[in-house]
Amino acid sequence: MSNVTVKIIGAVPGVHDVPELQEHVGRYLVKYEPEKCKEGGQWLWTTAKRNKALMLPFEEAMELVKTPIGIREHDGKLDRPITVFALEFSRVHEGPVL
Repeated sequence: MSNVTVKIIGAVPGVHDVPELQEHVGRYLVKYEPEKCKEGGQWLWTTAKRNKALMLPFEEAMELVKTPIGIREHDGKLDRPITVFALEFSRVHEGPVL
């Protein structure tokens, strides 16, 4: 089973007004701790370099980004902080690139 990286390729409207979120667009996921979002701390770490990105099996990557931190009060849906972003999952090719 091959691993994937997760790249943040876009965001919901309004994110461009929040520099600490907008700075992640176009970058690869390194670390994601959604519980820290609820606490008001840093909850997302990214890198411009794909070779420094978190690499996980696809199923684990999906489980990570689907991790809820509770229920949103305004609509009763699961609160998943990373869903403010559009994500792209890309397979990591193992072995030499020819």
